[in-house]
Amino acid sequence: MDNKTLAQAWLAVDHGAKAAVYFGNDNRAWVHYRGDAKNDVPLLATPFADNLGECVVYLDEAHTRGVDLRLPVDAHGALILALKQTKDYTMQAAMRLRQLRTTQSVTFFAPPEVDQSIKDFCCPATDERLSSSHVVPWLLEQTCRANEDLQSLYVAQGLDFCRRTDAEWRHHDYLADPTHRAQLLDVLRQPERQTLEQLYGGASVGFSTGSQGRISTLQLQVFAEQLTRCSSKRTPHHIGAFEEVEQEREVQAQVEQVRQVQKPLRYEALPFPGLHPAISCFARTGVLESTLYDQSDTGFEHAFAWVAKTSVGRHFGVRETDSKMFVSKEFGKTVKCRKDKNVADNFLRPVEWILWSPSTQTALIIIPEEAELLIPMLRLTAALQSTATAV
Repeated sequence: MDNKTLAQAWLAVDHGAKAAVYFGNDNRAWVHYRGDAKNDVPLLATPFADNLGECVVYLDEAHTRGVDLRLPVDAHGALILALKQTKDYTMQAAMRLRQLRTTQSVTFFAPPEVDQSIKDFCCPATDERLSSSHVVPWLLEQTCRANEDLQSLYVAQGLDFCRRTDAEWRHHDYLADPTHRAQLLDVLRQPERQTLEQLYGGASVGFSTGSQGRISTLQLQVFAEQLTRCSSKRTPHHIGAFEEVEQEREVQAQVEQVRQVQKPLRYEALPFPGLHPAISCFARTGVLESTLYDQSDTGFEHAFAWVAKTSVGRHFGVRETDSKMFVSKEFGKTVKCRKDKNVADNFLRPVEWILWSPSTQTALIIIPEEAELLIPMLRLTAALQSTATAV
């Protein structure tokens, strides 16, 4: 059950609230209105941003810290207890009510196993109801037990600190002396493929992370001996440290993102030289003829011959056909491209204007600049044999 589902279920049993406030996966506060199962609205975009008096607010464990909502002065909170819950987590959740000591209040909710744990610890009378006076001592006891469960972890970290510090003091010239540096690395490096019992098992397994026998500094030896005596008092049922380490050593798969700034390339736009005589002749007569002009500059080419020059045309082996579809030479000229880079495909024009001759069944794709010069010519007289069509 996610936060939104819980907010919907809460509204189903609380008929006095108009909406429910919860935190989504994006860590933003959302408002779920009664009767609207789809369209949730951010809290800041609703009238409830300044007045939460007619709402129910749900904060999950992840958002009981660092969240400061403007709760009503007479707000009443419900705090759920759990086994091994420490006083710190409980205080973080309870202090979302900033006026808890004056006008605001909180009620503790405990599942059956927590209720039995509180009774076993406080031993209340048969007819005595549990209250906050029982919950607070129980939380302190749970905090002490949590610290005891993590004792092996603290001892292992302390002995490892002694070993590393002693190595740095003995090989103080490790920055300049290669021998000192190699000896320091031998101490800092730890063997892989160790079990949790070998890493954090305490004095019973010899503490592979460090031993006071290898420490030469007197002050660190005294500190390491104190840590060893603490670890010898560890009872076999203290396995909370291993569970904590397992959580710390879990590797979460994340997508590595490396941002590289790529500056845009600057290209020089090619100028428009004007309307080619062959194209203007085609507009007047409807005949597209290149024999009357310079063969090296016909002003147009076959459409499939032009497509064959592109990367797509080369990939699919496009060849010129006997169709009567042509393109203007200026259609393929946009910017001045570098000869060492094939970037022409990135600047292809879209087809916007086609000059069509019904008498010869010939089509010529032209650019907007050419169309602007041809349209007045086509409007001049109805006897012309070509028409310009916008795509």
